[in-house]
Amino acid sequence: MILLKDNTPEIIKDMSAEEHELMTTLSGRSLNTLIEENEILTFPNSFQAGDGDQYVLTTSRNQDTSWQTQTYNLVGFIGKGNAEIRINTRFDVDGHYNFLHYLLLKTQNINLFRYNVKSNRDDSMFDLLKFIFPKYLNEALSSGLLKMYDSFDYNDCKLKGHIDVNRHIKLNQPFMGHIAYHLREHTCDNHIIHLICYCIDYLQKDEIGRLLLTKDELTKRNVKLVQDLGKSYRKYSLNQTINRNLKTPIHPLYVKYRPLQKLCLALLRHRHISYNGKADKVHGVLFDAAWLWEEYVGLEEIKHLSADRASAIYYKTIMYMYRFQANKGLLLYPRLVGDAMKEYKIIGTNGSVVKIPIKVSGKEAFPDFASEMKLNEKEFYRKAEGMF
Repeated sequence: MILLKDNTPEIIKDMSAEEHELMTTLSGRSLNTLIEENEILTFPNSFQAGDGDQYVLTTSRNQDTSWQTQTYNLVGFIGKGNAEIRINTRFDVDGHYNFLHYLLLKTQNINLFRYNVKSNRDDSMFDLLKFIFPKYLNEALSSGLLKMYDSFDYNDCKLKGHIDVNRHIKLNQPFMGHIAYHLREHTCDNHIIHLICYCIDYLQKDEIGRLLLTKDELTKRNVKLVQDLGKSYRKYSLNQTINRNLKTPIHPLYVKYRPLQKLCLALLRHRHISYNGKADKVHGVLFDAAWLWEEYVGLEEIKHLSADRASAIYYKTIMYMYRFQANKGLLLYPRLVGDAMKEYKIIGTNGSVVKIPIKVSGKEAFPDFASEMKLNEKEFYRKAEGMF
């Protein structure tokens, strides 16, 4: 396994043949291209539409046969065959994923102190998949209710389709008025909805899953809607449902259901997206760290501090200052060490840009990390208020 950090150059001296092949596959290729050709999930699911030309990483060969690697704004895990690359935020220390979990919890409106990041790295990374479910669910249902022709087996007195002679003989001896038959119906009660129902069941058995399924009214409504639509899902075993979803493609009309289907398969099979056995495909889940940061600084308690929700570059901040006719812009950025605020005058104007750091906790235990982050946010808020 290769461990990297976002927006960080790294020299890799030893790689297996499979790791080298994975690196070569990823290097210098746009996210959109990788998504089209492979089995990669993204969060948010829509960000590749605007930033799909960005890279996961780039590599170059050094003279001593080592490899120079540069990562960018994407974090998560990605693999092919037995090779896997994990890209963590550069603000997480010693292999922990506290900062990434913290941003996800905050932006998904989950109570920080009801959740504990697992100490096991594999479980901790796998937990990240659960955070994607509400957004993928809501985006899929926003495109309409998925209807498709599906096959159903019945044994009752309401014969509609083709009689299943063998099953009828097996089930209805002696004859009591029921007939076993097979019917194809255009219905919402289909194998894809059944898969989502099984995934909801899985998440409801898990603490963070329950929190995510009830995090807002839209998600709660859509969870109930899916459960109502897929009322017959328990007629089919989990393995039957998974196999049917692996074999049957989704109609292009319901393209937004495809990422949700992929995610459900990954969660239910407890594997890192490599659910379909295609060793030639790259699989993984990637988070847009820049998007998460902008969502985080745009939360209720601090959103009024900067109309532009400034991110990581001066020019973007200055552009928004001109747009909103503001004389002062704030550049909000995370740091592992506490830096002092710095103010930069914009030449030829009365405006200035102020860099304000938010110190990221270095605590290893997540409850301690979350508590310290709350204190650091208060300190940041106090400094920012003083600028107005």
